[in-house]
Amino acid sequence: MTNRISAVQRLAEQLDLPAEAVAISYRMVREALKTHRQQYHPNLSSEAYLRMAFADGYAITAIAAASFRLLRRDTDAALVEAIHNAAHPRPDAPRNAPTAGCAPEDANHPEVQGAVVILAAAGLPAIKTPRGDGFQVVPAGPELPGWVFIDRDRDHATRTGFAGGPDGYERVLRFAGWLTQPEPDTGLLAACPPEHIHAL
Repeated sequence: MTNRISAVQRLAEQLDLPAEAVAISYRMVREALKTHRQQYHPNLSSEAYLRMAFADGYAITAIAAASFRLLRRDTDAALVEAIHNAAHPRPDAPRNAPTAGCAPEDANHPEVQGAVVILAAAGLPAIKTPRGDGFQVVPAGPELPGWVFIDRDRDHATRTGFAGGPDGYERVLRFAGWLTQPEPDTGLLAACPPEHIHAL
């Protein structure tokens, strides 16, 4: 039980929500998953089914969305669902190069594409012209394979909600499973997608 409580506490801290709301949502989602397993996957053990449900972050997203809805923050509930969908696209979904959020020469870079899609799904504004405002994602270069740097838009600290505030960009990418590291000297946010984290 201690592990479950600490996991709820960690998620509450990540979402910046009261632990009580996350605990209630955890119990609700767990009961829904239990019913789903009994109806659609009766041959799987509870442990195997829960591993499957939590593998791609789906269950965490369901708990997060339920927690926000419990607190009447429907916009943030929809936002975490959009972030999850952007971070876990269907295998057959076409991957288009972004037209905003990065320089044209970086638009085909896989990690740049991934970061732009997630940040745009969170409703964060993407830069459209070199002198415009909005976030810009650039690849870190061969010395840091898999990493990108994100230059946040000027208004990022004044925004509210899950993706708002000075930590909004980092919160969004961490929820999507990315490793992040703010660069205090430059103001940039360094980020690495989950598929490259194991190589670090």
